[in-house]
Amino acid sequence: MKNKPLNHLIFALLACFTSIGLTALSILLKNSERYYLNLIFLLLSSMMDLGILFFIYTAIKSIFKKHSELSIWVAGLSTILISILWLSFKLYVFEGIFDVLEASYRLYLSILDRINYDVFDVIVTYFGITLFAATDVINQMVIFTLTISRNVIAFILVPLLPGFMIFRDLLNGTEEYKFTKEEKEDFDELKL
Repeated sequence: MKNKPLNHLIFALLACFTSIGLTALSILLKNSERYYLNLIFLLLSSMMDLGILFFIYTAIKSIFKKHSELSIWVAGLSTILISILWLSFKLYVFEGIFDVLEASYRLYLSILDRINYDVFDVIVTYFGITLFAATDVINQMVIFTLTISRNVIAFILVPLLPGFMIFRDLLNGTEEYKFTKEEKEDFDELKL
């Protein structure tokens, strides 16, 4: 298909369905003995949430004919709004509440607390206590790796991705270079 915004929206929709399915599977396996599968499904669900935001950002940005600073800012701010609405929808599906304030608190307002509690405390606990006290070191290392990967993606990368995308696109600039006919012929000769 030649319609780039539609392609990106289709990928975002597929990532939405995948994220919901993986989260549901992780909830089903939460109290079972398959703890690894629970962590793997949570990690994959967080990666799908990251993919949703990326595809939404690129879809909104590609709607504009010219890549201007306005398109970058509109795409970034829309992605922030959609991330809050997406978390609100996931809260509604899995916890029964649709609360935009709770979702914005979890994503953006408590980001420093989440980084402290869900990333730094997990690292300190593992290297301070678990690593030396665990009898099954390999098992605890796999659990730590899956947990810290999921927490970094869910609590750092997902909230900060729109800001990273805006910053990256503003640094790249909005000018597009068009080759003249002579330059294009020279380039074609170099390829041969």
